Amino acid sequence: MALLSIYQVSPDVRLGLWRMDETPEQLLGKYPFLQPEVESFRNDGRKLERLSVYALLFEMTGDESLRIGHEPSGRPYVEGYQMSISHTKGYAALILSKQSRVAVDVETVSDRVGRIARRFIRPDEDASDILTMLVNWSAKETVFKFFSDVRRLDYFDMRLHPCNISSVSEGGEVEVDNIPGNCSVKVHVRCHPDFVLTYTFQETSM
Repeated sequence: MALLSIYQVSPDVRLGLWRMDETPEQLLGKYPFLQPEVESFRNDGRKLERLSVYALLFEMTGDESLRIGHEPSGRPYVEGYQMSISHTKGYAALILSKQSRVAVDVETVSDRVGRIARRFIRPDEDASDILTMLVNWSAKETVFKFFSDVRRLDYFDMRLHPCNISSVSEGGEVEVDNIPGNCSVKVHVRCHPDFVLTYTFQETSM
């Protein structure tokens, strides 16, 4: 079964994680109503990403009719929901809420992050090991999405406070400064030997 988990992270926020270990044909066999979503796709990788997100959306809502659109900023939306989507090698993540602004990111654990760390880690941030760098990267991607309809942030516009996540078996929280916006966001972190998952949410009335 490709569905890994659905978490109720708050009364109004659900977080879903999908492992993309099936073919597009296998997914369409389980979710035939999704066939129109990939008729124009030729690349199997793109098909699999799209089908995985829609299958996850259905598993989280039970509604076959929901379709994903995009605002002018690029932020995805579904009628009646706030949402955010992320893909990485082998995984898709989706976060949904009816009342809260949400954002999510998932990144595969890889040594590659060390080779590109200078592109996203500030001199005043910790870059002591692979996991710390992955948390930094993923958390900033989440914060970037969180503010995407307000301002397009660069990596160096964001600063992570020191965190104590030292093992892939751990999770926790990290605070991230939006420096141009003069505010901070609490980002939740879930670690796995294969990936780092980060997400945040805030009631829209706040």
